[in-house]
Amino acid sequence: MWSPKRAENNKTHCFESQSKQSGISFQALTIGLILAIVNSYWISVNDYLKGLNHTYMSLFSNAIFTLFVLILLNFLLQKLRPKSALRESDLSVIYIMIVMVSTISGHRMTRFLGPIAHPFWFATPENDWRNMFWRLIPEWFTVRDENVLHDFFLGDSSFFIPLYVKSWLGPLIYWSAFLFVLCFLLICINTVIRKQFTDRERLAYPITWLPLTMSQSPSVLLRNRLMWAGFGIAAGVGLLNGLKVFNPWLPAVPVGWETIVFHDKPWSCMGSIRISFQPFVMGLSFFMPLDLAFSAWFFYLKKKLPNFR
Repeated sequence: MWSPKRAENNKTHCFESQSKQSGISFQALTIGLILAIVNSYWISVNDYLKGLNHTYMSLFSNAIFTLFVLILLNFLLQKLRPKSALRESDLSVIYIMIVMVSTISGHRMTRFLGPIAHPFWFATPENDWRNMFWRLIPEWFTVRDENVLHDFFLGDSSFFIPLYVKSWLGPLIYWSAFLFVLCFLLICINTVIRKQFTDRERLAYPITWLPLTMSQSPSVLLRNRLMWAGFGIAAGVGLLNGLKVFNPWLPAVPVGWETIVFHDKPWSCMGSIRISFQPFVMGLSFFMPLDLAFSAWFFYLKKKLPNFR
């Protein structure tokens, strides 16, 4: 039978259980640190091989994949060793660590760190970079040794050579400090605007729905047949196209960008139109508010219409 006192006791017990589950465990930090290093190497190799850019979209595919694998392993761990299983807060912490490291390792960040070496390796008499801005770049902030730059850009060498370690250690420490201050500044800005965006305007942050659902209610997500249907279609297309690289006789699903050019008037005034079939873009579009998705489509066409004269 319900009573106010019993309801209050249940509420207190619920708060106590939540407080016990809150916090960051040493296990989560250890796993997050290891997976962060693995993901950073994974992104770097993919960028070097011109493969999939995991950080090209705001919802990092490498972080989602890692969280998905962790959830599957955690289900197995809950059956074998329940005490060692990861909690919801642990999964969230690991995901955040991977995302933060991926942000720095991704091509949108590291490609802007060119002043470390690019101005000196790519300097030629034609571009006259030596006289234009070499003097403006501090020596302690960069690597200028031609021997070190030669092996860095051309490869076929190891980093663990005293000369290379000595040359790169200083600039890497300075740039790491700069990135740390930059990330800390962004966190401070988020703290300032959080109340306005979250409490007053009540923004939905749809990009967080998937990782939150995966960490908070993994069983609900894994039992969703529509999720597995979409996952199977996207994975099947990727697997089939990957196998075609090694076996050209296999069929493939055209994935990528197609440019359509109209040659007849008046359509030729529109210029070119780019159309793509990308399963991961379709998946990300699912999280977009309907009015935002419509606006992107409508104003793209609106941009083309003024060309009709």
